[in-house]
Amino acid sequence: MDAQQLRELGQQFRVDSVRCAAAAKSGHPSSGMSAADLMAVLVANHYRFDFDNPKRAENDRLVFSKGHASTLLYAIFRAAGAITDDEMLQYRQFGSILEGHPTPRIPWVDVATGSLGQGLPIGVGVALAGKRLDHKTFRLEKGAEKTEVQFNYSEDVNAKALRLLDQRVPGVRGMYAPARDLPVGDRSTELVFTMGVLVHQPEETLDKVMSEMVRASSRYVFCGEYFDTETVEVHYRGHDGALFRRDYGALFEEYFPTELVPIRQGYLSPEDGWDRVTWWLFQRG
Repeated sequence: MDAQQLRELGQQFRVDSVRCAAAAKSGHPSSGMSAADLMAVLVANHYRFDFDNPKRAENDRLVFSKGHASTLLYAIFRAAGAITDDEMLQYRQFGSILEGHPTPRIPWVDVATGSLGQGLPIGVGVALAGKRLDHKTFRLEKGAEKTEVQFNYSEDVNAKALRLLDQRVPGVRGMYAPARDLPVGDRSTELVFTMGVLVHQPEETLDKVMSEMVRASSRYVFCGEYFDTETVEVHYRGHDGALFRRDYGALFEEYFPTELVPIRQGYLSPEDGWDRVTWWLFQRG
């Protein structure tokens, strides 16, 4: 699009942002209006997305961190032909998928946003994954997000791992600490997870590490580990007592019957690029 067409598209986005909020008698139309020109340039001249096939790997990804500006996102969907004008005006109505903040109930939305600061770590993760695919990641944020930030933390006792984390995964704070003594407050972290950590815990420290995970979590606990129905010690890199296959999901349920509710379980195979990892996801009760 040329400059005049982009101005007209931006103006259309502004008008539709107001129409959405006016129909619902609620919302944040000014948040949508303020970014209308920026998004007009992005979606018209840069953003590649197949609305008929939203799961297509080559699609670009748009993380609408500024979730309060959902009226703008829905105006974009209307302009792209993904929704009708009548559907757009059902914004915030009972039964409509167009909620006050965008959620994955909408086929073209990957993540729920609106709590300021969420978009940065999510956008970083999506962009890192996108390096293996042919897509770009865009993130729209609100200026005030710098004052309401969601932090991602990683704890490790391997100094080299922490250095590599700092180099390769921006947006994650690495801290030197053992898993049995996490330097975070009670219920301070929405998701606490391990991947190949519990397998290295002997019996005398395993329950302490698991307790720390539950203590620090405000919502979810996830672990991905080697599975066996019984505890099986595996000789590991010339050492004994350094790796154990167990049913970690069953252990979480046994140790924390009132604190955790199992949600999902899965398996990551070598064909997927993983080393036979079984994973469990729990929610705080």
